[in-house]
Amino acid sequence: MIPFLMAFLGGMGLAGPALSDTAPGKSARSRLLGEWSLTLPLGDALGNPELVIYEKRNQLKGWMKGPRGKMRLKKVEAKGDQFTFSQVIPMGAKEIKLTFEGTIRDDRMQGVIKSKEFPKLPFKGVRNPPQD
Repeated sequence: MIPFLMAFLGGMGLAGPALSDTAPGKSARSRLLGEWSLTLPLGDALGNPELVIYEKRNQLKGWMKGPRGKMRLKKVEAKGDQFTFSQVIPMGAKEIKLTFEGTIRDDRMQGVIKSKEFPKLPFKGVRNPPQD
């Protein structure tokens, strides 16, 4: 199972509009919005998945893109400097739910990936600079 998770997570990535304004007065929602490059402690073969968080109809949404393609996120939430979102990965006849939980400080994020099927995995992220 771990090789599958490593292969999948390595291929995830997100892209979208970036927000570089993360001043302390900004809401948790606006701190999470934008494009992020994630780093997972699973070796060079995984690369750095991309994460994109955006707002639609006053709700946070997002997707992640990696070697296995682009996948939509579920239940994207932010409060204070904390955030959480989930991703469901089809795996044969069953699905695996991954829950990402973390904190944001300036243009950096860190946290853990939780799943009933796997041990907790740490991750880090950095906000991508805005593209002109």
